[in-house]
Amino acid sequence: MRVRTHHPTTCLLPSPLIATLHCVVHDWISILRSVTCGILCAMRNSISSSAIFQFIARAACCFVLFANVAHVDIVHVPYKGAAPAVTDLIAGHVSIMFDNLASALPQIKAGRTRALAVTTLSRSAMVPDLPTIDESGLKGFDLSTWFGIFAPAGVPSSTLSALHREITRALDSADLRSRLAAIGAQPAPNTPEAFAAFIKAEHAKYAQVIKVSGARVE
Repeated sequence: MRVRTHHPTTCLLPSPLIATLHCVVHDWISILRSVTCGILCAMRNSISSSAIFQFIARAACCFVLFANVAHVDIVHVPYKGAAPAVTDLIAGHVSIMFDNLASALPQIKAGRTRALAVTTLSRSAMVPDLPTIDESGLKGFDLSTWFGIFAPAGVPSSTLSALHREITRALDSADLRSRLAAIGAQPAPNTPEAFAAFIKAEHAKYAQVIKVSGARVE
């Protein structure tokens, strides 16, 4: 999907990532900064050469942004999925993991991993007592995964407005909100103009992330 050939309609489900450890620590950012031998960070290795846009919406870029802003030496350890990464986190084979909130919560609730912070500027209603990375000391840190609806370029504005109206109405359904909440998702529809501005800001943010990471399409 190329944004220039599609019209942003609305954002559906912005969701924070969550930083987790296998043990309890305090002032965790300062501790990570003090480590000089390299910190092993578990990530899903699900980036495809045909979908570089997916790269910017997944946890694999979070550690790059975090390491750059926090000035922490982090070694990316790629995994084929969240399950083997969490297994190694629980065993202590990796130091920290950034994962989607929905997949991280079961292990956190079971006491097998320890939640540190969410990556968005605002706290999550799913874990309201958990601070943000911004609150933990990295001011302005803001990263989320999100899903949105796009319409083909050239769609009449009246059709776009109608589509936006119906999507917003569906997302306001109590039943749908309840189902989404069960998987850690909170609907947050916005206007086509606001969604377009958000995407533009995301492009600028992740262009820098990709530059810092040295990632290349293969």
